[in-house]
Amino acid sequence: MNKTAATKIFNELWTAFDRHYALFEVKGINWKQLGNLYRSKITAEISEKAFFNLCCDMIARLNDNHVRLKDISKEMFRSGLLGEQTEDSVTFSRELINKCFLKGKAKFALDNIFFYGRTANNVGYIHFDRFHCRADTLAAFDIIIKGLSGCRAFIIDVRKNMGGDDIIGKRIADHFADAKRLYMKTSSKIGPERQDFAPARDWYVENRNLKTTGKPVVLLTDRTSVSAAENFALAFKVMPNAAVIGDITSGCYADSFWFKLSNGWETAISFKLFTDGNNVCYEGLGVAPDYRIVNTVDDVKNERDPVLLFAL
Repeated sequence: MNKTAATKIFNELWTAFDRHYALFEVKGINWKQLGNLYRSKITAEISEKAFFNLCCDMIARLNDNHVRLKDISKEMFRSGLLGEQTEDSVTFSRELINKCFLKGKAKFALDNIFFYGRTANNVGYIHFDRFHCRADTLAAFDIIIKGLSGCRAFIIDVRKNMGGDDIIGKRIADHFADAKRLYMKTSSKIGPERQDFAPARDWYVENRNLKTTGKPVVLLTDRTSVSAAENFALAFKVMPNAAVIGDITSGCYADSFWFKLSNGWETAISFKLFTDGNNVCYEGLGVAPDYRIVNTVDDVKNERDPVLLFAL
């Protein structure tokens, strides 16, 4: 691959982010400076693999799990924390919870998206691993809540949750809200300049007058609570009857879209700005829990879950 061809593709990639990426300002990133730095690393006869890695190194500086780069062989690089996750770093286990914490056997719903049951002291426990398929998920959650009727409190677990539809998160959080409360604002980037955003949309949790309304509820989070799971956590942070326990979330909120380069590569670009109700953006940081308790790999190996134990 010669320098001219590589520079052309590099400039396409850089320009696509320059025009559409929504988070340079809130992250304090000088994109022009980064572009100049990495463009200068393109050599006279750079290999395609080396060039791909160079582009990945540049977008890695965005520290954004929603940002990805995929070559024509479908090899994909993901920026941010998720690109560093391995099977050896797992600190959550449904099997462990079923064995050590639940009374009787756990139940599953919606193709195992939901895993739930009661603890010995009558606390309802619900884990789900994504916010997927709005109508089916909300219907399934209503059935689960009915099955856990009479529970004195609830633990909602979004550890190892890869996100999805924010409307689902809002509607699930509504089950526990004591009142209408602003928890999030979102806005889409609509122009090439750094401040070109559409008017913000306000998101509220709302009291739906259900049997679960206002009951004590704990949300469990960790570093693999991603995207919609993090926005879900913002909803629980504004409820006086709720607490968030576990680790800081992953730190990526904004929706992304795919952009195709002329050489067939594709890149995902975050084009939205998400903040809490006070206009604070946690991109690259994550939602901090009210009580930070962190599981280790050894905890799982030795059938311990300190996060869930503390929540109980």
